[in-house]
Amino acid sequence: MICLTFDTDHMSEARMRTWLAGCRMPGRATFFCTEPFHFLADEAGHEIAPHPFLDDRSNWDEELAKWRAHLPEAKCWRAHSLVFSQLLGVKIGKLGYTIASTVDVFGRPDISPFLVPWGVWQMPIFYMDNNDFNRPEFGTLGEYRVFDPRFIEMAVNGSGVHVFDFHPIHYELNTPSYAYYVEKKPAFKAGAPVETLRYGGYGTRNFFDDLVRAMDAEGQASMTLPAALDSWRRQHGDLSYAVPVGKSDREHSA
Repeated sequence: MICLTFDTDHMSEARMRTWLAGCRMPGRATFFCTEPFHFLADEAGHEIAPHPFLDDRSNWDEELAKWRAHLPEAKCWRAHSLVFSQLLGVKIGKLGYTIASTVDVFGRPDISPFLVPWGVWQMPIFYMDNNDFNRPEFGTLGEYRVFDPRFIEMAVNGSGVHVFDFHPIHYELNTPSYAYYVEKKPAFKAGAPVETLRYGGYGTRNFFDDLVRAMDAEGQASMTLPAALDSWRRQHGDLSYAVPVGKSDREHSA
């Protein structure tokens, strides 16, 4: 299964509408919104969810409450920079969210959802665009190929649930690197025509389009995170605990 998800950082509604009209989308996606872009659900049929910015200067409870009010029906949750903790898991569970997608397991072949003890499902991220093009900045992997087509091959041909996390701003800029993004972002946010800012070589836009072509060739469509989780649970059950819940120590040792 493939789940296309998007984080809408630095996108206005006008920018989002233009991007959506020009972006080939196979199936339904999950959008983690920095603004309550209700049209994505009401007009385009996608899943929408909050993408709050939680830092050491913000009141996290107020931010969580604000986003619950903006998107009262949302099932999914992902903070900017994948901020998460056990306490946050408890809080979003009490607010009625059932899925968090905040665990980065970049490029692993054996990814599946898991239920955390405090009640929300984690749907780990297989691929994130800015993790990919930022990776050379960290120098942690030796030789590394950005936008490696093997990510696409693994997702299209593999088992499990492959969550892709893209940013519409990187699609529109065709971002190839962090330095390029930093250079072009101010003009993009100021409303400059995106055609004057878009990278001319191979970048995020090309990689996404290649993924879509590969999905089309294999007859695969994106699923929303809730739909993919429901499908996975029907196939596998709730494989959340190594030890069956509710048995006594004596029964475990028998």
